[in-house]
Amino acid sequence: MNEVLIQPKLPVLGLSPADAIIQTIRYAQIFDQPLSVGELHQYLIGLKLTAAELDNEVERLVSAKTLIKQGSSDWIALRDNEYQFAVRAKREERAKRLWPLAKRYGHMIGRLPFVRMVAVTGSLAVNNPDKFADIDLFVITEPDRLWLARLLTISVVKLAAHQEIHLCPNYFITTNNLEIDAQNLYTAREICQMVPLVGQD
Repeated sequence: MNEVLIQPKLPVLGLSPADAIIQTIRYAQIFDQPLSVGELHQYLIGLKLTAAELDNEVERLVSAKTLIKQGSSDWIALRDNEYQFAVRAKREERAKRLWPLAKRYGHMIGRLPFVRMVAVTGSLAVNNPDKFADIDLFVITEPDRLWLARLLTISVVKLAAHQEIHLCPNYFITTNNLEIDAQNLYTAREICQMVPLVGQD
C-alpha cells in the first residue's frame, strides 16, 4: 500500500466510544483487515477504553447492526464487509509461509556490522499480506553508520531477490535519532504493530 495515499491526519482526541471504534475499524478496512477485539483495543484511535468498556460498546454496535462479528475468530468489521473475513483467513495462511523467510533474512541482516535492530513492519506484521506483499523491514543502526549498514543490507535484499523473496527495508534510523519525521496515523500504526526479530533489548 502506497504511504502517500493513506496519510490521514492524527485524530482529534475526545471521540465518543462508538466513533473511536468505527474510525479504527474503518482505517483497517483500507487494508481489508477485520480486527479482533484485542487488536481493536490496541489500535483504538483517539480514545482510551478499558477492555470491559470496549467489549460492551462493541456488543452494542453489533446488536445495532453497525458492526458484524465472526464468532469463530472474534474478528469485527463494518456492516456489509463480511467478505473481509475470508480475505483475512486467506492472508493469515500466506503469512504463515512468509514468517520463516522473514525471520531467516531478518536475522541475517541483524548479524551485519553496525545493525542494532531489525523488525518486520507492514502487512506481514499483522498477518495480513496479500499476494503482492513484500517483507517490510525496519532497521536501526549505530550512529554515523546508517549508509554503510544500508549498503550491506541491500546486498542481503539482492541475495533474497535471486530466490524470488522480496525484502523491502523501508525504514532506516540510528540509535541516536529514533524519532520518525512523518507524524501521521499511517506511521504511528507501522511503529505500533512492528514485530522485532533482532535487537529487542
